[in-house]
Amino acid sequence: MAPTAQGRGIGGQLLSAFAESATAHHCQSIALTCLADRIPFYQKNGYQVVGVSTSQHAGETWYDLVKEL
Repeated sequence: MAPTAQGRGIGGQLLSAFAESATAHHCQSIALTCLADRIPFYQKNGYQVVGVSTSQHAGETWYDLVKEL
């Protein structure tokens, strides 16, 4: 997200809308992969770290997260 948009709750609102849509479509959970510095944001929004991802994209260490709906 652009630095000028950070801290305004927009990302959290988008995640909430996505979770509502997933629930409406009878999904039981949402999974995502992110870099370590993004983990606190997703945890604040109800996601839990399940481990290190097998992704080797860009030579980075990625983490798998899940939110139960």
